[in-house]
Amino acid sequence: MGGMQEELGSLALFLSGCTTGGGRAMNIPDAKQYIGRNCNVTYKDRMGNIRNAILHIHDLSFVPLYGAYLVGDIEDVCLDRVTAIKLID
Repeated sequence: MGGMQEELGSLALFLSGCTTGGGRAMNIPDAKQYIGRNCNVTYKDRMGNIRNAILHIHDLSFVPLYGAYLVGDIEDVCLDRVTAIKLID
């Protein structure tokens, strides 16, 4: 499956196309390091266009039937649409 997959009862979430800077796919524990930080988040919108948003990440949440989300001060971004996250501060 493209974005998220479940392995033997433990939920393992992966971001499709999102990297940690080292070229490997980012997982949920990697994304948790951005909670409470200001970040430049690059993601694809519903039309497939690349968007940039400067967000203060408040939380990382899982919404049933929709998947994992970055909860920001301005907007929430679905993690499977994120292509890059860079710290600002």
